[in-house]
Amino acid sequence: MPRRCHKSHTIGDKRKLLALFDQETISRRAFRATYDIPRSTWIGWQQGKVKLTGTIINGKRKTFGGIQERTAQFMKYVRRDEHILTSTHMITFMKTYNAAWLHDYKVGKRDSYKSLLKLCQDFAQRHNFSQRVPCHTKMPSVDMEALRNDFAGECWNKYHAYESCDILNVDETDVNYDIHPGKIWAGNGKSSKVDNTHNHSDRLTAVLTWRANGTWLTICVTDAMIGDKLPILFIAHGVPGGTIDKYELDTYPEAHYYDVAHVCVNRWTLGLWVRSRNCFECCGLKKSW
Repeated sequence: MPRRCHKSHTIGDKRKLLALFDQETISRRAFRATYDIPRSTWIGWQQGKVKLTGTIINGKRKTFGGIQERTAQFMKYVRRDEHILTSTHMITFMKTYNAAWLHDYKVGKRDSYKSLLKLCQDFAQRHNFSQRVPCHTKMPSVDMEALRNDFAGECWNKYHAYESCDILNVDETDVNYDIHPGKIWAGNGKSSKVDNTHNHSDRLTAVLTWRANGTWLTICVTDAMIGDKLPILFIAHGVPGGTIDKYELDTYPEAHYYDVAHVCVNRWTLGLWVRSRNCFECCGLKKSW
């Protein structure tokens, strides 16, 4: 005889089935066959019917005590101004504006603080909040957007006569390499000091350039198709005319452009660099200058 698959029922399911049986006019055998309830299980439900229908174990509140909307608005208001929001702030809000509900909630809890903390975490997840590492900024997002819009207005007022394909957006990013490790092997009882040659990492600057039109353009460069994104310009740390400039740049991959600089490249020097090079010599045939 095949083994019967065990099926579990929640307290809510048991209550619904018992109430439905009281409304039906069919026999117990037919009811159990209709809803696939084993005989022994049904007998247990009938014996504990009074306790089962009257218990409040695992009872869930249908609402957040009437403060669901106010708490959600408070959370959105705090984050809209980019302030720190934690479960402790939510509990403080409840203490201030819903002290009576908070007092009733803590009654009968084994650990009221942990229960309330778990309630706040579940509430935040249901309203599309997640735990994130705070990212500190010197300027609010609203001010940054206003600054961006002002710059965009000035830029288009000054260069509105140019075609979109002639406007290039240039940005640079740093690529650090040869970074010294956080931990090393050292003998037991020996010093962990290292020499100055491993004190700092080196850096490579990648210059990213793309056209403002966002469409693909065909430019004949060694039979290649170059679109809105131009080849990357890599600026290595070195001396013009030095070893890297003379011998290493020619060994780099052909797809991009390379040069050397003795100092770090910031946005001001980068603008002079691009203008003096005539924007990669208009995507010319030279791999390195």
